[in-house]
Amino acid sequence: MEKQLFLARLEDDIEVNIAYDAVLRYREQFEGSEATEFDLAPPTITVDENIALYKNSSSPYFWCRLKVDGLKGYVKQSTRKKTIAEASAEAKSIRFIITEQVKAGTFHPKDVITWRKVCVQTANALEKQAEKDKKEGNKKSGSARYASIIKMYYQTIDDWRDLDIKSFTYADLIQLKELDNFKDMPKSSATKRKTALKEIFEFALINKYIDKKPDLPTFDYISTEEGKPFSLDDREVIMSNFINFLESGRPNYITKHKRTILPLYVNFLILTGVRPGEEAMNIRWENIQKQKKKDENGEIKFYYLLEITNGKRSKRVKRNKKIIQTSRTIIIKNETILTLERLYYVMNGIKKGIDEIIEEKGSDLVFQSNTDADLEMASTFKQYVEYLGSKIKNYYTLYNCRHEHINMCMEQGLDAAIIATQCGTSIATIDNHYKKVRQEEIAFKVLSPEEIEQINPAQK
Repeated sequence: MEKQLFLARLEDDIEVNIAYDAVLRYREQFEGSEATEFDLAPPTITVDENIALYKNSSSPYFWCRLKVDGLKGYVKQSTRKKTIAEASAEAKSIRFIITEQVKAGTFHPKDVITWRKVCVQTANALEKQAEKDKKEGNKKSGSARYASIIKMYYQTIDDWRDLDIKSFTYADLIQLKELDNFKDMPKSSATKRKTALKEIFEFALINKYIDKKPDLPTFDYISTEEGKPFSLDDREVIMSNFINFLESGRPNYITKHKRTILPLYVNFLILTGVRPGEEAMNIRWENIQKQKKKDENGEIKFYYLLEITNGKRSKRVKRNKKIIQTSRTIIIKNETILTLERLYYVMNGIKKGIDEIIEEKGSDLVFQSNTDADLEMASTFKQYVEYLGSKIKNYYTLYNCRHEHINMCMEQGLDAAIIATQCGTSIATIDNHYKKVRQEEIAFKVLSPEEIEQINPAQK
């Protein structure tokens, strides 16, 4: 109200014009944007002579800087509020409490190194190491992968964000196994999660935030590639709510790009059985090929292939006097081709058929970020699963798309050897871990018509 009265009392034409121009510039810059009040706020806001709010680059909340009688310098603390009004009120409350503690002689300031701060710093250090490894030609560096795991699974644990890193014990860390993100993992994922956790405490030890690393838990995992496909009901919900997810909330342009790609990415994984992550994210348009073969009648027939170059089974081979990296080449179905054509349109804004795309021999990634950073879709799918909430009965990750593909192939009667070749795995893995087709798919094949009739008597 005080500011409104001040503006209303402006009489000097120059001051009025300055204020008017400032408002127009603000509206031009932010009108219609998806930015929050926190995003639009200036770096520092003076509340009164003793209190100022400011933005901490590693926090999504306003922090307060307080002058307290009897203390030298400032007291800095998070308000854990995202609006100016709430943060101002919380800052005043914090200052009152500290003032009373100072008077009583019970205030003992200490610089707490929080869980989230260590996670942020560890991830940043790993990303810098990844850049260095990339420049030095070390393509097998796992630094970027562990940085991504920390940002996705550890940095986001809200209950731990403000806890002192020194306070963590094995008893605290074992609670991770109760979180959905740490259940039903393949062995490789469980191993990487533990290694990422080790990186966090290794960083804390090196930087003298802690005196000793706590014992780390070993995460449970499902054997080899064993895993569940989507239930039929869950699959229907998952495949039919992508548009609603895209339009929900106020996503920024990066998040919106990922949500736009998500249905095409999920569909691609289900149709091909390609492993999410490194296998899928390194596919380029030039990896799509058109081949021909004579059928049993001697007629020339065309079909399409896709070369997978990176990932779990990749190796370096010599081809045309060059050393290249490759994993396997798979046959792609018509529905996969349609998905790739739609994806090309989303990425480039130009409609082209698969033959035109192949002719271009483009070196761009098929799944490409709209920033300089690599595209990472696991966290977006995780957000989608959380968005669906109770609409689905089970918790899923992107790896379930691969399980879905393999189970679909088995239900269609495709030979295990063909499935193994397409998916870059072994026949033994298919036999041992995927011969568990959905019960609802085979129920009416196992039961006789008479049994079905007995179970489902006619309604009178």
